[in-house]
Amino acid sequence: MKINLDKYNHIFFDCDGVILDSNKIKTEAFYTIASEFDKNMAIELVKYHESFGGISRHVKFRYFFEELLKRNNFEDDYQYCLDKFSCVTLEKLKESNFTDGIEKFLTLVTDKKLYVVSGGLESDLDEVFKYKKIFGLFEFVGGSPDSKYEIVLRSNLSKYDDCLFIGDAITDFEVAKKFDMDFLFLGKYSDINYKEIPPRKEKNYYFNTFLDLLK
Repeated sequence: MKINLDKYNHIFFDCDGVILDSNKIKTEAFYTIASEFDKNMAIELVKYHESFGGISRHVKFRYFFEELLKRNNFEDDYQYCLDKFSCVTLEKLKESNFTDGIEKFLTLVTDKKLYVVSGGLESDLDEVFKYKKIFGLFEFVGGSPDSKYEIVLRSNLSKYDDCLFIGDAITDFEVAKKFDMDFLFLGKYSDINYKEIPPRKEKNYYFNTFLDLLK
């Protein structure tokens, strides 16, 4: 399967599992923090997290308290989880590896406008991308609490027919479809199988890593 990158002037990237090999960091953090409240429900939260990658921690921890623990009054514990999530993950994200081939790929698309559309906390992303010296490569580095849909709107594009979204989750696919962008699923680090992505003729692409894309 080949993809013609020349047709795109704008490329949108998810972060975890696309730019950084960091999905496991987030998964472990959800389990560790939720286990302080209920170990069995922590397992269910991880399942939810893996099924809905790309949705922010704000949504996932609210789901944990409202739907799994069936609690009504949880705002203090909810804020505790959000704060601890950053504490647990931030330094690990700084030290995480880049995904295979992403650094080379970024050197080949300097003529395009690049954007990060992540479910991660935006302030954390800013710090991590500056630490890794890639912040300046992107028009913006967008994250939660805004949704991915809201982040894409920041690009202020009037149309998206020359745009590619590179992601590894159903949420990424849904955003790409919403804006009628082509979608490239990166498989190696994803928590889901490509077969879970609904087909879109001549709109969906699959590569295991950026190295495969560049062959």
